[in-house]
Amino acid sequence: VLGQVSPLRQDRDRLAIIALIELLEVPFSHREANAWLDKISAIHTLKLAMTATTKSTLNQIPSGVWVLGFVSLLMDISSEMIHSLLPLFMVTTLGASAFAVGLIEGLAESIALVVKVFSGVLSDYLGKRKGLALFGYSLGALSKPLFALAATTGSVLTARLLDRIGKGIRGAPRDAL
Repeated sequence: VLGQVSPLRQDRDRLAIIALIELLEVPFSHREANAWLDKISAIHTLKLAMTATTKSTLNQIPSGVWVLGFVSLLMDISSEMIHSLLPLFMVTTLGASAFAVGLIEGLAESIALVVKVFSGVLSDYLGKRKGLALFGYSLGALSKPLFALAATTGSVLTARLLDRIGKGIRGAPRDAL
């Protein structure tokens, strides 16, 4: 039965705890010691049950979900690395105003949200979620080098819009997968 401890192991654990109590010369009565032993045994049984449940749950997750999660993690990390420095790059290197930075960020995020709605509808209509997700991830990945090559605010806007369009395209199909 899941999570049960064998009687031999319980006896061994009880003897070890009693020996420790006696070694430390803790003034416990046998009733108090047995109460503590019962609590420790219950905690141990619960820990075994939780470990077995966690292992069996993790084994039930398909490998495709693991791969998709890992790719999503890497894309999020790369996006955050670029997007956290992008306003600073635009203002200091390209000489963009705060208004231009806000406009580019606002356009990019609004495009992502609008495209996500249509991507979800298209995904449901076609039933081809994997292809749309792959296209969205590819578009996002291909837009990353454009940030390094950007020499003007317009090229940053293009790269940012392509990246967010990719995010919008992949969002709904990925969630459905």
